[in-house]
Amino acid sequence: FPITPEQVQMLLNGLVYINIHDEQFPNGEIRGQLIGCPAARLPNISTRMQVERDDNVMIGGLIVTGNMPKNVLFRATGPSLGIADQLADPVLELHDSTGQLLATNDNWRDAPNVQAIIDTTIAPTNDLEPAILMNVTPGPYTTIVPGTNGGTGIAVVEAYDLDEGITSHAKMANISTRG
Repeated sequence: FPITPEQVQMLLNGLVYINIHDEQFPNGEIRGQLIGCPAARLPNISTRMQVERDDNVMIGGLIVTGNMPKNVLFRATGPSLGIADQLADPVLELHDSTGQLLATNDNWRDAPNVQAIIDTTIAPTNDLEPAILMNVTPGPYTTIVPGTNGGTGIAVVEAYDLDEGITSHAKMANISTRG
């Protein structure tokens, strides 16, 4: 049904509900709050592969679009995968578009902002898994996941969009992997 610009704004502000009536329940049988979603939000992206040594480690590329910084939790999982040939002790590096190392982590509990990682409620479940929580500006980023001491095995690299709400002006656009 057509709606006015004022109604659109009310929808975006979470001020619209629908009340469905029928003969048996004339005062309303179903009532639901409508939440506007002008643009889709990708809360998590991940990729999985076999991590080898030297140039054959996992390299994940991520693009953040928009014009505002985005709060992102990067994780690398291996031990918690519970599969054969998992990477026993992954390391996580985060690089910007110039290749500059922005952060590195081996065990997430050693991160300088460990409490902030805990507060996300999605901290890694294994202490040997790394995590980097960082506010990143729009642009391309690279994650590199080698194994500690040249370890090999299957790992997953993940990025979680921690920005709440539907009006964020920055978005995680994609992930790609090379190994």
